[in-house]
Amino acid sequence: MVRESAAIITREAVEPLATVHHRMPLFLPQSTWSDWLSPDITDVHDVRSLMNVEKPADHLRFWPVRELVNSIRNNGPELIDKIELGEPETLF
Repeated sequence: MVRESAAIITREAVEPLATVHHRMPLFLPQSTWSDWLSPDITDVHDVRSLMNVEKPADHLRFWPVRELVNSIRNNGPELIDKIELGEPETLF
């Protein structure tokens, strides 16, 4: 039986994303894909070494979006439309 599955591996967030959340997805450079997918790499230290990406947030961009993203019922390109943030409504 073949089972298809997927997982998002996360890591500690780095600046500037760390100002938004403490975790971020792990993005592996294409040069490591074949090693990552190899069934021959079974040593934990070898796997972890692949996760040491030099500039993990180098190509990331982020901006404020509407609260629609907080529900899995919502889907569509409007979820990533940038919004302007107003003044904070609370002190914290």
